[in-house]
Amino acid sequence: MSKGGIVAALLGIAAIVLVFVVVPGMRDAGYIIRAYVITAVILTVYTWSLAKRLAEAEKIKDDREELAG
Repeated sequence: MSKGGIVAALLGIAAIVLVFVVVPGMRDAGYIIRAYVITAVILTVYTWSLAKRLAEAEKIKDDREELAG
């Protein structure tokens, strides 16, 4: 896993933990928790995917530069 993927995972976990800390006692706590967890998971996977694609693109660029010169 790349650095970007690790950062994305940590930010997703932090968002989920924050929701669990803030929401207890609210009227619609269950709904809010589910919504934030689903959103955090989606954003984490998306960010991880982008970071992975960026790392692969940088590797390809470096390989091409080595071949060219």
